[in-house]
Parts: sequence; C-alpha cells; structure tokens
Amino acid sequence: MTYSKHLKSLLAAYAFVIVPFSLMIIVKASEKKWQEIILASDWSIASFIIFGQSLTFLSSALISTSKNKKREGWEWYIAKVFLTGIGPSLVFYTLLLVKPSLIIGVGQIILFIYASYRFFVDGLAAKKLEQDS
Repeated sequence: MTYSKHLKSLLAAYAFVIVPFSLMIIVKASEKKWQEIILASDWSIASFIIFGQSLTFLSSALISTSKNKKREGWEWYIAKVFLTGIGPSLVFYTLLLVKPSLIIGVGQIILFIYASYRFFVDGLAAKKLEQDS
C-alpha cells in the first residue's frame, strides 16, 4: 500500500472524530456560544480516544511484524504517550468539570490538536511497519 493510500485510510478513520466536532462548532457558532465551544469537555475525551487509537495502531503493527524490536523503545513510547497525552487528557477533563476556565479550555484544544497530529504520525508509522514485515 502506498503512502497516499495509508493517508486516505487514516483520514477515513479520523473523519469519525472530526465530523461530530465540526457539527458542534457549527451549531454553537450559529448560536454565538463561542465560550461553550472552548469549554466543551468533549475535546479532552476525544484526545484520550485518539491517543488510545495511536497506541492500538502501533501495538498491532509491532505484534504483526517479525522484525527485531527493542522492548525498551516500545516501553518508553508507551510511557511518553501516557505522560504527554492520556494523563493530561484526563486532567483537563477533570479540571473542566470541577473548575472550568478559558485557559483550561484552550489547553485541551491544544492537546486535541497534538493528539490529532500523533494520530497521523503514529498511524503512518504503523502502516510502514506492517508493510515492511
């Protein structure tokens, strides 16, 4: 499978995440409720799910390949995803429920953008691993 086909496959999977957010933004924007867009805890939940999908992509690819894999590298990657993605997603979600603020809202949107970036980077890496096996 070529790079273009891998990317199309990932875009199709990502559509299930981005379409509901697009609808939420359109509805809230039409009602002029900009603050509700920023403070929606859905961003944190989606980030958590996206990071989980990235881990699943790479885990499946690593299991299916017969190439030499460094266990320490994989363990470090999992720890990094938890520390920079899954953990902060849960923290932002909790903070928004307990004490919502625009700073926390913007932070969770930035994390969502990072999760989306990781989704494509990790997804393409997983496809490359599967192709090379």
